[in-house]
Amino acid sequence: MSASIAWEGMTETRRLLKSLADKTDNLKPLFEDVGSHLVASTQTRLKDEKRSPDGAPWADYKSAQYAWQKAKKSSGGLLEYSGMLIRSMTYNADSQSLVVGSNKEYAARHQFGGGGIAARPFLGISRKDNEVIKDLIISYYEK
Repeated sequence: MSASIAWEGMTETRRLLKSLADKTDNLKPLFEDVGSHLVASTQTRLKDEKRSPDGAPWADYKSAQYAWQKAKKSSGGLLEYSGMLIRSMTYNADSQSLVVGSNKEYAARHQFGGGGIAARPFLGISRKDNEVIKDLIISYYEK
């Protein structure tokens, strides 16, 4: 199962990235730094923030689902039952692309919703992520 999230908006960051891509044909070092940041940011979103990248709070569990979680003595909150989703976050970078995500089959269901589960988007680029990415691009551009 795979899913794709388009990188929309963030015009200045996209312009900077294109400018850097025109300067070099190997963006892997940059993409590795961006990937590392986005994995850490997504893990924080999953563990602490409980908000989508755009800042919207996630839907709470329905009472039956919450009761089940409590009965199983979940140590975490939303999307944190076993911690496997948090630990599964990873990235893959090469000279022309960066992919950030999870290899867990259920990750897409939580991201987009479905099967009685409310969407709780955790993958994406927040405003703060955008600023960090811009700074990384500028740093690489200046090298």
